[in-house]
Amino acid sequence: MGLGPDKEIAKQEFVEAMRARLEAQEPGLGANVDDPSVSANLGALGEAVYKIATVHAETLSNAAEDSAFWKWMSDVDNWLQDLATWQQGVTQAFADWAAAGAANQGLKADIAALSGPGAPPSPPTSLKGKIK
Repeated sequence: MGLGPDKEIAKQEFVEAMRARLEAQEPGLGANVDDPSVSANLGALGEAVYKIATVHAETLSNAAEDSAFWKWMSDVDNWLQDLATWQQGVTQAFADWAAAGAANQGLKADIAALSGPGAPPSPPTSLKGKIK
């Protein structure tokens, strides 16, 4: 679950946490969080937390912070490089093929007419995001 589009989830977390704390202190005291002035104060706290998380906080991932993910990224990049090399080899094999017969010559021409995807893009070295 995300934080939602506004402070309401954060406010509700404050309300429920405060209700539980007050009930543990003295049964029946938790109802105080339903008082409009208390609710408004907890709403202000919820709004502050929501703004801190959605306006000021950032997520960051790099090899030092998340080695397993970046190892996977490296493995995928290596696989893509190998796939690109294989694709170039297949293209070259068709180019070198002395196709005999109309069907084989047609296949060779069709393969030669295909445009290759080019080199794989370089992988990122870090990711930065926002909490939502």
